[in-house]
Amino acid sequence: MNFSECLKKFGANGRISLRRMQFKLAQKSPAMAIFLGKQYLGQTDKVEQSIFDASKVNALNESMLNETLEERSIEDYE
Repeated sequence: MNFSECLKKFGANGRISLRRMQFKLAQKSPAMAIFLGKQYLGQTDKVEQSIFDASKVNALNESMLNETLEERSIEDYE
Protein backbone atom coordinates (compact mmCIF):
# COMPACT_ATOMS: atom_id res chain seq x y z
CA MET A 1 0.00 0.00 0.00
CA ASN A 2 1.50 3.36 -1.01
CA PHE A 3 1.29 6.63 0.89
CA SER A 4 -1.72 8.10 -0.92
CA GLU A 5 -3.75 4.91 -0.34
CA CYS A 6 -2.83 4.95 3.37
CA LEU A 7 -3.75 8.61 3.60
CA LYS A 8 -7.15 7.98 2.02
CA LYS A 9 -7.79 4.98 4.25
CA PHE A 10 -6.58 6.37 7.57
CA GLY A 11 -6.73 10.14 7.02
CA ALA A 12 -10.28 10.58 8.33
CA ASN A 13 -9.41 8.77 11.56
CA GLY A 14 -6.32 10.95 11.90
CA ARG A 15 -8.36 14.14 11.54
CA ILE A 16 -10.88 12.89 14.11
CA SER A 17 -8.06 12.06 16.49
CA LEU A 18 -6.41 15.42 15.85
CA ARG A 19 -9.66 17.25 16.58
CA ARG A 20 -10.03 15.29 19.84
CA MET A 21 -6.45 16.13 20.84
CA GLN A 22 -7.00 19.74 19.82
CA PHE A 23 -9.73 20.04 22.46
CA LYS A 24 -7.35 18.63 25.09
CA LEU A 25 -4.50 20.91 23.98
CA ALA A 26 -6.75 23.96 24.06
CA GLN A 27 -6.91 23.62 27.85
CA LYS A 28 -3.13 24.14 28.09
CA SER A 29 -2.02 25.78 24.86
CA PRO A 30 -4.63 27.62 22.81
CA ALA A 31 -1.98 28.76 20.33
CA MET A 32 -1.07 25.16 19.49
CA ALA A 33 -4.72 24.22 19.05
CA ILE A 34 -5.21 27.14 16.67
CA PHE A 35 -2.06 26.26 14.72
CA LEU A 36 -3.06 22.61 14.32
CA GLY A 37 -6.57 23.54 13.30
CA LYS A 38 -5.33 25.90 10.61
CA GLN A 39 -2.70 23.50 9.28
CA TYR A 40 -4.60 20.24 9.22
CA LEU A 41 -8.30 20.98 9.56
CA GLY A 42 -8.66 23.96 7.24
CA GLN A 43 -9.84 26.29 10.00
CA THR A 44 -9.37 30.02 9.42
CA ASP A 45 -9.77 33.33 11.18
CA LYS A 46 -12.55 35.21 9.45
CA VAL A 47 -13.03 38.91 9.95
CA GLU A 48 -16.41 40.11 8.81
CA GLN A 49 -16.88 43.70 7.78
CA SER A 50 -20.11 45.42 7.04
CA ILE A 51 -20.37 48.66 5.15
CA PHE A 52 -22.63 51.18 6.77
CA ASP A 53 -24.80 53.30 4.46
CA ALA A 54 -25.70 56.39 6.47
CA SER A 55 -28.14 57.67 3.85
CA LYS A 56 -30.33 54.56 4.26
CA VAL A 57 -30.27 54.91 8.04
CA ASN A 58 -31.16 58.60 7.81
CA ALA A 59 -34.05 57.85 5.45
CA LEU A 60 -35.34 55.14 7.79
CA ASN A 61 -35.11 57.45 10.80
CA GLU A 62 -36.94 60.20 8.93
CA SER A 63 -39.76 57.87 7.85
CA MET A 64 -40.13 56.55 11.42
CA LEU A 65 -40.25 60.11 12.74
CA ASN A 66 -42.87 61.10 10.17
CA GLU A 67 -45.02 58.07 11.05
CA THR A 68 -44.79 58.93 14.73
CA LEU A 69 -45.73 62.56 14.09
CA GLU A 70 -48.70 61.51 11.96
CA GLU A 71 -49.97 59.21 14.72
CA ARG A 72 -49.85 61.93 17.38
CA SER A 73 -52.02 64.96 17.54
CA ILE A 74 -51.26 68.43 18.82
CA GLU A 75 -53.18 67.62 22.02
CA ASP A 76 -50.53 65.06 22.94
CA TYR A 77 -48.02 67.87 23.39
CA GLU A 78 -50.19 70.26 25.41
